[in-house]
Amino acid sequence: MDGPFPLEVDEVTRIVSGSGPGNFALGKMDKQKRFVVRFVGRDDKNVRDALLSAAKKADPTPGLIGRILGKDEGADAFKFSYAQDAQAAYGKQCRTYHQFNSKGQLENKSHPKPPNGAPGKCPVCGETQ
Repeated sequence: MDGPFPLEVDEVTRIVSGSGPGNFALGKMDKQKRFVVRFVGRDDKNVRDALLSAAKKADPTPGLIGRILGKDEGADAFKFSYAQDAQAAYGKQCRTYHQFNSKGQLENKSHPKPPNGAPGKCPVCGETQ
């Protein structure tokens, strides 16, 4: 994946110039300037649109009450890659999901699902949908 880049609409527009299926990771830059993955996703048609949507929803600060309560800040950075097709994007999302979720640290609520209407078998764990 390319990045990390700031999760801002202007940056997504500038960096992700093409459309098509692809994968992305959303996360935070830590104090040592390392990218810490929080969420892995994909879009089977247009990864640019998915990242623009994420950038519009991103709130990198939890606000005063959130900081007082010790809530974590939201995503402020992203990585991405294009995929040949939806099935390739699914395979990459599965591999990335397993790579970064070994201790349940991702915000993904469940294992990635295969593209609509396609049979899917995870290339890592063999889970089928």
